[in-house]
Amino acid sequence: MPFDIVVEDDPMCGACLGTPPLYDWAASALAYDKISKAAILRLKHAGALENAPHFARLLVRLLQEKDAQPEICIAVPLHARRLFQRGFNQSAEIARHLAPLIGAEALPLALSRHRNTPSQAGLTRRQRWHNVSGAFKLDPKYKEALKDKHIILVDDVMTTGATIEACCKALKKAKPASIGVVTLARVLPGPEQGENVSLSHGLFTSL
Repeated sequence: MPFDIVVEDDPMCGACLGTPPLYDWAASALAYDKISKAAILRLKHAGALENAPHFARLLVRLLQEKDAQPEICIAVPLHARRLFQRGFNQSAEIARHLAPLIGAEALPLALSRHRNTPSQAGLTRRQRWHNVSGAFKLDPKYKEALKDKHIILVDDVMTTGATIEACCKALKKAKPASIGVVTLARVLPGPEQGENVSLSHGLFTSL
Protein backbone atom coordinates (compact mmCIF):
# COMPACT_ATOMS: atom_id res chain seq x y z
CA MET A 1 0.00 0.00 0.00
CA PRO A 2 1.23 3.55 -0.61
CA PHE A 3 2.18 5.68 2.37
CA ASP A 4 0.97 9.24 2.86
CA ILE A 5 4.50 10.38 3.70
CA VAL A 6 7.94 9.66 2.31
CA VAL A 7 9.48 6.79 4.27
CA GLU A 8 12.97 5.37 4.34
CA ASP A 9 14.02 1.84 3.40
CA ASP A 10 11.14 -0.43 2.33
CA PRO A 11 8.68 -0.70 5.22
CA MET A 12 5.72 -3.04 5.40
CA CYS A 13 2.19 -1.70 5.28
CA GLY A 14 -0.25 -2.41 8.10
CA ALA A 15 -1.98 -5.24 6.25
CA CYS A 16 1.28 -7.14 5.74
CA LEU A 17 2.35 -6.53 9.34
CA GLY A 18 -0.96 -7.92 10.57
CA THR A 19 -1.04 -10.93 8.26
CA PRO A 20 2.30 -11.66 6.55
CA PRO A 21 1.64 -12.83 2.97
CA LEU A 22 3.06 -15.96 1.36
CA TYR A 23 4.96 -13.90 -1.22
CA ASP A 24 8.23 -12.15 -0.40
CA TRP A 25 7.27 -8.80 -1.87
CA ALA A 26 4.66 -7.22 -4.12
CA ALA A 27 4.60 -4.07 -6.20
CA SER A 28 2.00 -2.34 -8.37
CA ALA A 29 2.62 0.22 -11.10
CA LEU A 30 -0.64 2.13 -10.80
CA ALA A 31 -3.47 2.93 -8.46
CA TYR A 32 -6.71 1.42 -9.71
CA ASP A 33 -8.70 4.50 -10.67
CA LYS A 34 -10.93 5.51 -13.56
CA ILE A 35 -8.02 5.95 -15.96
CA SER A 36 -6.11 2.75 -15.20
CA LYS A 37 -9.35 0.77 -14.96
CA ALA A 38 -10.37 1.82 -18.47
CA ALA A 39 -6.98 0.82 -19.91
CA ILE A 40 -6.93 -2.55 -18.15
CA LEU A 41 -10.51 -3.39 -19.12
CA ARG A 42 -9.73 -2.57 -22.76
CA LEU A 43 -7.09 -5.29 -22.65
CA LYS A 44 -9.16 -7.72 -20.60
CA HIS A 45 -12.57 -7.46 -22.26
CA ALA A 46 -12.01 -5.64 -25.57
CA GLY A 47 -8.97 -7.65 -26.64
CA ALA A 48 -6.62 -4.67 -26.93
CA LEU A 49 -3.56 -6.94 -26.94
CA GLU A 50 -1.45 -4.15 -28.43
CA ASN A 51 -1.36 -2.66 -24.93
CA ALA A 52 0.31 -5.72 -23.38
CA PRO A 53 3.89 -4.70 -24.35
CA HIS A 54 3.36 -1.23 -22.85
CA PHE A 55 2.05 -2.74 -19.62
CA ALA A 56 5.03 -5.10 -19.53
CA ARG A 57 7.42 -2.14 -19.67
CA LEU A 58 5.65 -0.60 -16.67
CA LEU A 59 6.37 -3.78 -14.73
CA VAL A 60 10.03 -3.71 -15.78
CA ARG A 61 10.28 -0.37 -13.99
CA LEU A 62 8.91 -1.98 -10.83
CA LEU A 63 11.52 -4.71 -10.96
CA GLN A 64 14.28 -2.17 -11.47
CA GLU A 65 13.15 -0.24 -8.41
CA LYS A 66 13.06 -3.43 -6.36
CA ASP A 67 16.45 -4.45 -7.81
CA ALA A 68 14.82 -7.82 -8.46
CA GLN A 69 16.26 -10.34 -10.89
CA PRO A 70 13.65 -13.07 -11.25
CA GLU A 71 14.53 -16.24 -13.11
CA ILE A 72 11.00 -17.54 -13.75
CA CYS A 73 7.95 -15.56 -14.91
CA ILE A 74 4.49 -17.02 -14.24
CA ALA A 75 1.09 -15.41 -14.84
CA VAL A 76 -2.02 -15.94 -12.76
CA PRO A 77 -3.88 -18.50 -14.90
CA LEU A 78 -7.46 -18.58 -16.14
CA HIS A 79 -9.64 -21.67 -16.02
CA ALA A 80 -9.68 -23.51 -19.36
CA ARG A 81 -13.34 -22.67 -19.92
CA ARG A 82 -12.84 -18.94 -19.36
CA LEU A 83 -9.70 -19.00 -21.49
CA PHE A 84 -11.69 -20.57 -24.32
CA GLN A 85 -14.44 -17.96 -23.99
CA ARG A 86 -12.09 -14.98 -23.88
CA GLY A 87 -9.50 -16.35 -26.25
CA PHE A 88 -6.52 -15.17 -24.20
CA ASN A 89 -5.29 -14.62 -20.67
CA GLN A 90 -4.51 -10.93 -20.19
CA SER A 91 -2.00 -11.63 -17.41
CA ALA A 92 -0.25 -14.26 -19.52
CA GLU A 93 -0.02 -11.81 -22.43
CA ILE A 94 1.70 -9.28 -20.19
CA ALA A 95 4.00 -11.96 -18.74
CA ARG A 96 4.89 -13.15 -22.26
CA HIS A 97 6.21 -9.70 -23.12
CA LEU A 98 7.76 -9.15 -19.70
CA ALA A 99 9.88 -12.32 -19.55
CA PRO A 100 12.33 -11.48 -22.38
CA LEU A 101 12.69 -7.90 -21.13
CA ILE A 102 14.00 -9.13 -17.77
CA GLY A 103 15.86 -12.22 -18.98
CA ALA A 104 13.47 -14.62 -17.24
CA GLU A 105 11.99 -17.87 -18.48
CA ALA A 106 8.22 -17.82 -18.99
CA LEU A 107 6.46 -20.96 -17.77
CA PRO A 108 2.78 -20.43 -18.64
CA LEU A 109 1.78 -24.02 -17.89
CA ALA A 110 3.42 -24.42 -14.49
CA LEU A 111 0.34 -23.16 -12.66
CA SER A 112 -3.27 -23.96 -13.54
CA ARG A 113 -6.69 -22.94 -12.28
CA HIS A 114 -8.42 -26.30 -12.00
CA ARG A 115 -11.65 -24.90 -10.55
CA ASN A 116 -13.73 -22.44 -12.58
CA THR A 117 -14.35 -19.91 -9.84
CA PRO A 118 -17.00 -17.19 -10.20
CA SER A 119 -15.82 -13.66 -10.87
CA GLN A 120 -14.38 -11.89 -7.83
CA ALA A 121 -16.18 -8.65 -8.74
CA GLY A 122 -18.70 -7.58 -6.13
CA LEU A 123 -17.56 -10.10 -3.52
CA THR A 124 -16.57 -9.18 0.03
CA ARG A 125 -13.03 -9.80 1.23
CA ARG A 126 -14.04 -13.01 3.00
CA GLN A 127 -15.99 -14.22 -0.03
CA ARG A 128 -13.02 -13.54 -2.31
CA TRP A 129 -10.69 -15.63 -0.15
CA HIS A 130 -13.21 -18.47 0.04
CA ASN A 131 -13.87 -18.27 -3.71
CA VAL A 132 -10.26 -18.95 -4.75
CA SER A 133 -9.22 -21.24 -1.90
CA GLY A 134 -7.63 -24.33 -3.43
CA ALA A 135 -8.45 -23.18 -6.96
CA PHE A 136 -4.87 -23.36 -8.27
CA LYS A 137 -2.54 -26.30 -8.79
CA LEU A 138 1.14 -26.63 -9.54
CA ASP A 139 1.96 -29.08 -12.31
CA PRO A 140 4.27 -31.62 -10.59
CA LYS A 141 6.54 -31.85 -13.63
CA TYR A 142 7.59 -28.22 -13.04
CA LYS A 143 8.64 -28.69 -9.42
CA GLU A 144 12.31 -29.19 -10.21
CA ALA A 145 12.32 -26.26 -12.64
CA LEU A 146 10.99 -23.95 -9.89
CA LYS A 147 12.97 -25.29 -6.95
CA ASP A 148 15.38 -22.72 -5.48
CA LYS A 149 14.46 -20.23 -8.23
CA HIS A 150 13.38 -16.61 -7.91
CA ILE A 151 9.85 -16.43 -9.30
CA ILE A 152 7.85 -13.42 -10.41
CA LEU A 153 4.06 -13.81 -10.42
CA VAL A 154 2.20 -11.49 -12.81
CA ASP A 155 -1.42 -10.29 -12.62
CA ASP A 156 -3.41 -7.30 -13.83
CA VAL A 157 -5.05 -6.04 -10.62
CA MET A 158 -4.58 -6.79 -6.94
CA THR A 159 -7.61 -6.15 -4.74
CA THR A 160 -7.57 -8.14 -1.50
CA GLY A 161 -4.67 -10.32 -2.60
CA ALA A 162 -6.77 -13.49 -2.29
CA THR A 163 -6.01 -14.76 -5.80
CA ILE A 164 -2.30 -14.00 -5.43
CA GLU A 165 -2.15 -15.81 -2.09
CA ALA A 166 -3.90 -18.86 -3.53
CA CYS A 167 -1.38 -18.95 -6.39
CA CYS A 168 1.55 -18.56 -4.03
CA LYS A 169 0.29 -21.41 -1.84
CA ALA A 170 0.43 -23.70 -4.87
CA LEU A 171 3.84 -22.38 -6.01
CA LYS A 172 5.34 -22.85 -2.52
CA LYS A 173 5.08 -26.62 -3.03
CA ALA A 174 8.02 -26.34 -5.44
CA LYS A 175 10.14 -24.70 -2.69
CA PRO A 176 11.27 -21.66 -4.72
CA ALA A 177 13.93 -19.30 -3.39
CA SER A 178 11.49 -16.39 -3.48
CA ILE A 179 8.19 -15.25 -4.95
CA GLY A 180 7.74 -11.64 -6.00
CA VAL A 181 4.46 -10.26 -7.30
CA VAL A 182 3.95 -7.51 -9.88
CA THR A 183 0.55 -6.17 -10.88
CA LEU A 184 -0.46 -3.33 -13.13
CA ALA A 185 -2.76 -1.79 -10.55
CA ARG A 186 -3.63 -1.94 -6.86
CA VAL A 187 -7.09 -1.24 -5.48
CA LEU A 188 -6.68 1.18 -2.58
CA PRO A 189 -8.89 1.22 0.51
CA GLY A 190 -11.29 3.98 1.34
CA PRO A 191 -14.29 5.69 -0.27
CA GLU A 192 -12.13 7.20 -3.00
CA GLN A 193 -10.97 3.89 -4.44
CA GLY A 194 -11.57 3.55 -8.13
CA GLU A 195 -12.57 7.20 -8.47
CA ASN A 196 -10.17 9.90 -7.34
CA VAL A 197 -6.84 8.14 -6.81
CA SER A 198 -4.14 9.90 -8.80
CA LEU A 199 -1.79 7.90 -11.01
CA SER A 200 0.90 10.41 -10.18
CA HIS A 201 1.43 8.64 -6.85
CA GLY A 202 3.94 6.51 -8.74
CA LEU A 203 4.96 3.00 -7.70
CA PHE A 204 3.36 1.35 -4.71
CA THR A 205 5.22 -1.44 -2.99
CA SER A 206 4.69 -3.64 -0.01
CA LEU A 207 6.86 -6.37 1.45
